[in-house]
Amino acid sequence: MILIYIVIMTMFLSPQAVEPKDVVDFPMAESDISHTPKWLENWWVWIGLAIALILIAYAIPLSHMIHHAPPGSEGFKTWQELKRNVHNGHLINGCLYRIHSDVG
Repeated sequence: MILIYIVIMTMFLSPQAVEPKDVVDFPMAESDISHTPKWLENWWVWIGLAIALILIAYAIPLSHMIHHAPPGSEGFKTWQELKRNVHNGHLINGCLYRIHSDVG
């Protein structure tokens, strides 16, 4: 919201230069193209360099994650497996509670 407020204030409500003395001219930078090598003006050189740098930056972390990956989770246990493993108890929220019938 504050960005919209700033844009609207800048576009419509900010003071503007009315007199020629209030206008500020900013100088443009002059580039000397006579000393620039021709091979630096080719975009494919810069794209190739960017791809090479990305590959160098990500090769070691990605190879480390692939080669030293953890074994993963055990997998899901079905209700049938849990029935076999639980003999005299109840499984509530993943915890085994033993019920004793020592009433008396």
